[in-house]
Amino acid sequence: MIAMSEFIRLLNQIKTHRTEAWLTPSQVEAMTALQRALRIPGVVNLLGHVGVGKTFLGWSIADKMSYRYIPHIEQINDLQDMAIEGLVVDNCLPDRTAHRDVRKQLSFQNIRYAVVITRRMIDDYIPYVELKLADQDWYKVMENLGSIGAFRERASVTDLWQLLNPHLLQGV
Repeated sequence: MIAMSEFIRLLNQIKTHRTEAWLTPSQVEAMTALQRALRIPGVVNLLGHVGVGKTFLGWSIADKMSYRYIPHIEQINDLQDMAIEGLVVDNCLPDRTAHRDVRKQLSFQNIRYAVVITRRMIDDYIPYVELKLADQDWYKVMENLGSIGAFRERASVTDLWQLLNPHLLQGV
């Protein structure tokens, strides 16, 4: 079993060692679609089920496009008085009211480009890119984890969070 401290250590290793080469084939496709959508100022919804790699892709798009990444919209207040061209906001709610609130906050901060990450499509008019976990993606993930000494068995896992933290399989 993997203890919570080991799980946190693994996440930190992933953050430290990740490069664009770590993207899965599905993430590469989604990255290309996001870059295309962000050629003009606006907000794009990156959506997908739990554990398909949205957060990892969010980190990567932030790096590639020199955007800031925040795990929750509440942290936008920490960015006051910073000149930020683009922002990646994880864990957003997909309802219209929440989306419009995010847009207001982006406007107040003069942030012209944003990727908002949700589990479901935002219930409003907004371009979106959906990320799904394909069979070929598992091979890349396993290769990436192996490169940092984190060997995992895919056995009964259905998403990447379960792969990283087997406690999730037991409902712990």
